[in-house]
Amino acid sequence: MELRMFTPDDAEILLRLGGIYACLPRSELENMISVWNSGLRDGQRFERLAAIEDGEAVGMVTIAQSADYVASIEPEIFVKFRRRGYGKAVMREAMERARAKGYRIAVASVRGDNVAGLRLFRRLNYLQDHVCEHNGQQYTFFLRLLDC
Repeated sequence: MELRMFTPDDAEILLRLGGIYACLPRSELENMISVWNSGLRDGQRFERLAAIEDGEAVGMVTIAQSADYVASIEPEIFVKFRRRGYGKAVMREAMERARAKGYRIAVASVRGDNVAGLRLFRRLNYLQDHVCEHNGQQYTFFLRLLDC
Protein backbone atom coordinates (compact mmCIF):
# COMPACT_ATOMS: atom_id res chain seq x y z
CA MET A 1 0.00 0.00 0.00
CA GLU A 2 1.35 3.39 -0.98
CA LEU A 3 0.05 6.72 0.29
CA ARG A 4 0.83 9.68 -1.95
CA MET A 5 -0.34 13.20 -2.57
CA PHE A 6 -3.12 13.60 -5.10
CA THR A 7 -2.25 15.03 -8.52
CA PRO A 8 -4.52 17.04 -10.85
CA ASP A 9 -4.83 13.88 -12.98
CA ASP A 10 -6.48 12.14 -10.03
CA ALA A 11 -9.52 14.38 -10.53
CA GLU A 12 -10.56 12.06 -13.35
CA ILE A 13 -10.41 9.06 -11.00
CA LEU A 14 -12.58 10.82 -8.44
CA LEU A 15 -15.12 11.71 -11.13
CA ARG A 16 -15.30 8.11 -12.37
CA LEU A 17 -15.72 6.60 -8.92
CA GLY A 18 -18.88 8.56 -8.24
CA GLY A 19 -19.94 9.53 -4.76
CA ILE A 20 -19.76 13.14 -3.65
CA TYR A 21 -17.04 14.03 -6.13
CA ALA A 22 -18.90 12.91 -9.27
CA CYS A 23 -21.15 15.97 -9.34
CA LEU A 24 -18.30 18.48 -9.21
CA PRO A 25 -16.70 20.01 -12.30
CA ARG A 26 -13.17 18.76 -12.97
CA SER A 27 -11.78 22.27 -12.43
CA GLU A 28 -13.29 22.38 -8.93
CA LEU A 29 -11.81 18.98 -8.11
CA GLU A 30 -8.41 20.18 -9.30
CA ASN A 31 -8.75 23.21 -6.99
CA MET A 32 -9.69 20.90 -4.10
CA ILE A 33 -6.62 18.77 -4.78
CA SER A 34 -4.48 21.90 -4.72
CA VAL A 35 -5.91 22.82 -1.30
CA TRP A 36 -5.38 19.24 -0.05
CA ASN A 37 -1.75 19.43 -1.15
CA SER A 38 -1.12 22.76 0.60
CA GLY A 39 -0.42 20.94 3.86
CA LEU A 40 -2.59 23.24 5.99
CA ARG A 41 -6.24 23.58 6.89
CA ASP A 42 -7.41 26.21 9.36
CA GLY A 43 -3.79 26.79 10.43
CA GLN A 44 -3.24 23.12 11.33
CA ARG A 45 -1.17 20.49 9.52
CA PHE A 46 -3.33 18.56 7.05
CA GLU A 47 -2.83 15.80 4.48
CA ARG A 48 -5.36 14.11 2.22
CA LEU A 49 -3.58 11.28 0.46
CA ALA A 50 -4.45 8.84 -2.28
CA ALA A 51 -4.22 5.17 -1.28
CA ILE A 52 -2.62 3.26 -4.14
CA GLU A 53 -2.46 -0.52 -4.53
CA ASP A 54 -0.95 -2.09 -7.64
CA GLY A 55 -1.02 1.29 -9.41
CA GLU A 56 -4.71 1.89 -8.77
CA ALA A 57 -6.36 4.34 -6.36
CA VAL A 58 -8.41 2.26 -3.90
CA GLY A 59 -9.25 5.07 -1.49
CA MET A 60 -7.91 8.02 0.41
CA VAL A 61 -6.99 8.95 3.94
CA THR A 62 -6.92 12.23 5.81
CA ILE A 63 -4.34 12.93 8.50
CA ALA A 64 -5.24 16.19 10.21
CA GLN A 65 -3.66 17.82 13.24
CA SER A 66 -6.15 18.02 16.12
CA ALA A 67 -3.69 19.27 18.75
CA ASP A 68 0.10 19.54 19.05
CA TYR A 69 0.71 15.77 19.17
CA VAL A 70 -2.72 14.49 18.14
CA ALA A 71 -3.72 13.48 14.61
CA SER A 72 -7.19 12.67 13.37
CA ILE A 73 -6.86 9.80 10.88
CA GLU A 74 -9.90 9.19 8.69
CA PRO A 75 -9.81 6.61 5.88
CA GLU A 76 -12.19 6.29 2.94
CA ILE A 77 -12.04 3.19 0.78
CA PHE A 78 -13.85 3.60 -2.53
CA VAL A 79 -17.00 1.44 -2.75
CA LYS A 80 -15.79 -1.00 -5.40
CA PHE A 81 -12.66 -1.80 -3.32
CA ARG A 82 -14.30 -2.41 0.06
CA ARG A 83 -14.15 -5.71 1.98
CA ARG A 84 -10.66 -6.56 0.67
CA GLY A 85 -8.52 -5.47 3.62
CA TYR A 86 -7.56 -2.11 2.16
CA GLY A 87 -8.95 -0.18 5.13
CA LYS A 88 -6.58 -1.90 7.51
CA ALA A 89 -3.61 -1.48 5.16
CA VAL A 90 -4.38 2.22 4.64
CA MET A 91 -4.71 2.81 8.37
CA ARG A 92 -1.43 1.06 9.17
CA GLU A 93 0.41 3.20 6.61
CA ALA A 94 -1.34 6.37 7.82
CA MET A 95 -0.54 5.62 11.49
CA GLU A 96 3.12 5.06 10.59
CA ARG A 97 3.18 8.31 8.61
CA ALA A 98 1.60 10.20 11.53
CA ARG A 99 4.07 8.65 13.98
CA ALA A 100 6.99 9.65 11.73
CA LYS A 101 5.70 13.25 11.70
CA GLY A 102 5.77 13.38 15.51
CA TYR A 103 2.17 12.66 16.40
CA ARG A 104 1.77 10.54 19.53
CA ILE A 105 -1.98 9.98 19.59
CA ALA A 106 -4.42 9.17 16.80
CA VAL A 107 -8.13 9.89 17.06
CA ALA A 108 -11.05 9.02 14.82
CA SER A 109 -14.82 9.28 14.72
CA VAL A 110 -17.07 6.67 13.12
CA ARG A 111 -20.80 6.83 12.44
CA GLY A 112 -22.73 4.32 14.50
CA ASP A 113 -24.16 2.62 11.40
CA ASN A 114 -20.69 2.07 9.89
CA VAL A 115 -20.19 -1.46 11.20
CA ALA A 116 -17.05 -2.07 9.11
CA GLY A 117 -15.48 1.17 10.34
CA LEU A 118 -16.23 0.39 13.98
CA ARG A 119 -14.74 -3.09 13.56
CA LEU A 120 -11.66 -1.69 11.78
CA PHE A 121 -10.71 0.70 14.57
CA ARG A 122 -11.26 -1.95 17.24
CA ARG A 123 -9.05 -4.41 15.32
CA LEU A 124 -6.35 -1.75 15.13
CA ASN A 125 -6.40 -1.49 18.96
CA TYR A 126 -8.07 1.88 19.11
CA LEU A 127 -9.89 2.46 22.39
CA GLN A 128 -13.42 3.75 22.44
CA ASP A 129 -13.35 7.15 24.09
CA HIS A 130 -16.99 8.18 23.96
CA VAL A 131 -20.20 8.06 21.96
CA CYS A 132 -22.31 11.08 21.12
CA GLU A 133 -25.22 12.01 18.92
CA HIS A 134 -25.27 14.79 16.34
CA ASN A 135 -28.24 15.60 14.10
CA GLY A 136 -29.84 12.29 14.97
CA GLN A 137 -26.74 10.26 14.06
CA GLN A 138 -24.65 8.40 16.63
CA TYR A 139 -20.85 8.72 16.46
CA THR A 140 -18.22 6.68 18.27
CA PHE A 141 -14.92 8.41 19.04
CA PHE A 142 -11.74 6.36 19.25
CA LEU A 143 -8.14 7.04 20.27
CA ARG A 144 -4.85 5.18 20.12
CA LEU A 145 -1.28 5.76 21.22
CA LEU A 146 1.04 5.78 18.21
CA ASP A 147 4.42 5.42 19.87
CA CYS A 148 3.91 1.96 21.29
